[in-house]
Amino acid sequence: MRLLVARLIAIVLVIAATLVVLPGAALGLQWTQLPQPANTTATVSSNACGTPSGPCINVGTYKSNGGPGFAFSWFNSFSGASGMKATPNPAGATASELDGVSCIGALCHAVGMYTTGSGTKLSLAIMGTSSSWTIKTTPNPAGATISHLSGVSCTTSSACTAVGDATVSGVQTMMAMAWNGTAWILQTLPTFFGASATELNDVKCLSATACFAVGMYTSTSGTKGALALSWNGTTWTIQATPTPAGATITHLRSISCTATTECTAVGDAQISGVLKTLAMRWNGTAWSLQTTPNPSSYNSLHLKGVACTSATSCLAAGDLTTSVAHNGLLLSWNGTTWSIASPAPPAGNALADIACASAVHCLAVGDTGGLTWPGVGPSIAHWDGSTWTTLFNSGFIATQTPDVSCGGVDDCMVVGSYLDFVTGIRSPIARHWNGTTWSESKPPVSSPGSGAQYILNGVSCASAARCIAVGSGNAQALAESWNGTTWTQLTVATPAGAVTTAFQQVWCSLANSCSAVGNYSDSSGNVLPLYETWDGTSWTIQPVTTLPAGYSNFALFDVQCTAAAHCTAVGKATVTGGSAPFAVRWDGTTATAQSPPQHGAGLNTNLYGISCPTTTLCLAAGTESLGGPDVWERWDGTSWTVQTDPPGYNIRTIYCTTPEVCRVLGGVYKVYEWDGTTWTTQATMATPNTLGNTAPQSLSCVSLNWCMAVGDAYAERWS
Repeated sequence: MRLLVARLIAIVLVIAATLVVLPGAALGLQWTQLPQPANTTATVSSNACGTPSGPCINVGTYKSNGGPGFAFSWFNSFSGASGMKATPNPAGATASELDGVSCIGALCHAVGMYTTGSGTKLSLAIMGTSSSWTIKTTPNPAGATISHLSGVSCTTSSACTAVGDATVSGVQTMMAMAWNGTAWILQTLPTFFGASATELNDVKCLSATACFAVGMYTSTSGTKGALALSWNGTTWTIQATPTPAGATITHLRSISCTATTECTAVGDAQISGVLKTLAMRWNGTAWSLQTTPNPSSYNSLHLKGVACTSATSCLAAGDLTTSVAHNGLLLSWNGTTWSIASPAPPAGNALADIACASAVHCLAVGDTGGLTWPGVGPSIAHWDGSTWTTLFNSGFIATQTPDVSCGGVDDCMVVGSYLDFVTGIRSPIARHWNGTTWSESKPPVSSPGSGAQYILNGVSCASAARCIAVGSGNAQALAESWNGTTWTQLTVATPAGAVTTAFQQVWCSLANSCSAVGNYSDSSGNVLPLYETWDGTSWTIQPVTTLPAGYSNFALFDVQCTAAAHCTAVGKATVTGGSAPFAVRWDGTTATAQSPPQHGAGLNTNLYGISCPTTTLCLAAGTESLGGPDVWERWDGTSWTVQTDPPGYNIRTIYCTTPEVCRVLGGVYKVYEWDGTTWTTQATMATPNTLGNTAPQSLSCVSLNWCMAVGDAYAERWS
């Protein structure tokens, strides 16, 4: 599991005592956010519950490392059980998406769009269950370059209606088709006179002879208005819709009906340049506007999904946008008034749809995303009428890049892992920064197949063309070598009796002189420190001697060497009542255990990173208990002592140019500087402009005036 407190990296310059060190600000230095590396992300677009007790099927799209998007399905029960599955794609498809789903019992129909090799976008429909999907051929209007299905509604397993739009000769026109149990058949739609474009976004059918569809039209003058149609079993008919006063855009995105005389449609309307929530009600004769709340302090508000269980009970889901984030929005209808449901959906979740099996069993879906599609990962939450329960909310399909090492200015290597959430395989990944762009490579592993779980935790570059990265894979230590062009997996040594092994960090003084640290477990369940050295040809285990009495469950998290025969590693161990700091000194011959003091009166001091300006001075940082205050300890060549704490919490990285000049990178995008006596705020980093990025977790510097800091899908440069 990834440490909540990131491991630390320090590249140290030994500066003569007579040198006057000017503050970075005085030299005109600052932190600058770099272009973000490619990331793998996903969003859930729609969901449906086939029975009052569930389960529910969610559909959406995921993108792998900046590549094209592909469709997937997700199974959820109200108890929180879930499963995921890649859905089939037509032969030759270069991308696909699913935007609507409808279920009768366990059988579901999902619709969307796929892209052919020539770039044409065609409608996509699949049928199946949570465990198996089959593509069903869909017709497309003659000459269509885009044919997209946005919504689907089924009344029986052999009676469904799907709606969307098609573009022929550059003109966008609404589209509908019906499933008769054997095939999808295009339906004839009326012409909307005075419109230059039309689209349908959602449909709700109560029977084979009663359907309602909603969307938007664009007039020849450029204004955009709400569009609604009804189906009587034979013909589609356009219905008149009202327009809010002052609205230049009125868009209906979702519809729910409990009877032919009781339908609710939601969307958004742009008034005075601001998008606001929109709801309309169908009474069997006409559509009428409803008053909806619009929370203040937001740039725009959207309602994207609605679910009604009766004429007096509806929930509408959407999102609220600020300049830096999306958050979920849920409105509740009681038969008379729309109000903001309380409590609010889980923070940081943009909602795209909601489905209710009953008034007390609803699932809201979307993503944990940023300001641009897609988000970091799927977001799924259950609403029981009074409380939200998060069933899934994760960036787990995002690439994690926990460490960086720079061989020179604008020559940095970042390593981590990538989890393909469809296959469940986690693979190592590396990214190189050349001063302008990121390039990506995938270090090879010995067993990359089903169930593989590999991650690179640390990297050290002795030069631009010589890097060693370490981590673990399938419960065994992993080491990779970079020669400037390709990665090669290295054979690591395994301690006698070891069952599992893992490397956490590595430091290379030279290309042929590295130390890697971590831990291993034996068949008796003991967890012991792991220290290995690399001579350019092979790895050698260096047994850690003089382990302190009463210590167990050892872990080494970071290591730094000032020379091949002068290395220090830090970590933690379990003691009675908590944990204690732990260290190992390597003198070129022997790895000797040390017991740094506890911080304060607590028994939970853990050291996560280290910086050694000289062979007789090291500075280690960590925390006192999980999430507790930061810890700062000093090695003077003879003993360890506790030092004055830096400000705040969650030290990310320490970087020392001399014993009296150190910088600490905090978890709130701030840099603190130590002058030997006092901590001061030295600089503030640029805050990411999208969600899904983590604060910097690792730092590498090639000079006093040039550093690289990285987090997940996030990088900044000090220069």
